[in-house]
Amino acid sequence: MTTLLQTYEEDYKEAIKHAQDELAALRSTVKRDAAFYKPPPASGVGSRVQRGAALTAQLTQIKELISNMEYECNDVPAASRAVAKERVTRYSAALRKLEEDLAAVKVEASAADREDLIGAAKRAPAGDQAPAAGDLDDEARRHRMQMMDNTEKYKQASGTLNKAERLLNDTETVGGQALTTLRAQTEQLQRINETTIAVDEEVSEARRILQGMQKVMIKHKLILIAIILVLLFLIIVAIYVAVSKSKTNATVAPTQTTVNPITTSSPSNSGSGGLPSE
Repeated sequence: MTTLLQTYEEDYKEAIKHAQDELAALRSTVKRDAAFYKPPPASGVGSRVQRGAALTAQLTQIKELISNMEYECNDVPAASRAVAKERVTRYSAALRKLEEDLAAVKVEASAADREDLIGAAKRAPAGDQAPAAGDLDDEARRHRMQMMDNTEKYKQASGTLNKAERLLNDTETVGGQALTTLRAQTEQLQRINETTIAVDEEVSEARRILQGMQKVMIKHKLILIAIILVLLFLIIVAIYVAVSKSKTNATVAPTQTTVNPITTSSPSNSGSGGLPSE
């Protein structure tokens, strides 16, 4: 498990506990029938509306933590990746349950605010019968009606914001899926790049081998040409020697045929007194 995922989980546990406590506190403010009930302020930091808005913002931060955890699960080793993803799925289910509870409490808080505004006159002291009380009640009613209209407008605006928030969450989910897809494609491209580099190295090695073979082939061709030239030279020398020897033999042969008859006839002439024998 990565250290960053552990950090996100610790932040999630702390944030979800704080949100649950705040939701329980907000739920307690809508129990108008409880003993020692005291209505919260209609506006300001301590109002139900402001507390609900703060809880919504906090749940949005928790949702971002879960998205980050889903992204970090891809870096977890394969042996423990399934366990980590299952744990993040439980976190998402707990967050959805908390969002549903918050939506229900917001509805109850809006109704409680309306009841507090309408029932304020009924909780006034019964002995207060001052002459201007009617006028004050009319002014208070107008003020309360204006507050109710403002509350209704705020409720409609809250509904629009909730729709926008859901749309934003859907967009964030699609963005997370797109990031996961891009991450997988990046890893695939890296593997393709590594394969391309390996093929390039093999091609370079094959090119070097071919160049070496080409050099050896040229060397062998040169040696073969040299041998052929030497053989041609020897053949020419042999032919020249043979021709020269044949010419020498041809010049010596006629000289021997003219001299031999003279030498053979001289003894016979000396023996017979110089006459030819018949």
